[in-house]
Amino acid sequence: MNTKQTMQFNTCGGRFSAGSMQRNNLSRATVVSDILLVLAWAAAIPGLMWLGVAGGF
Repeated sequence: MNTKQTMQFNTCGGRFSAGSMQRNNLSRATVVSDILLVLAWAAAIPGLMWLGVAGGF
């Protein structure tokens, strides 16, 4: 391998690639929507479990 060549490991091709060391240009709306999605799941899972217990499951 030539010393001027660099290796990049971009296995998944998504926004959060494993080997990507460069800054991903994510918009503020994308980051906020990701955070809200995580918070919604974090609230929904125990909420649904509570409803299941309350309903007799």
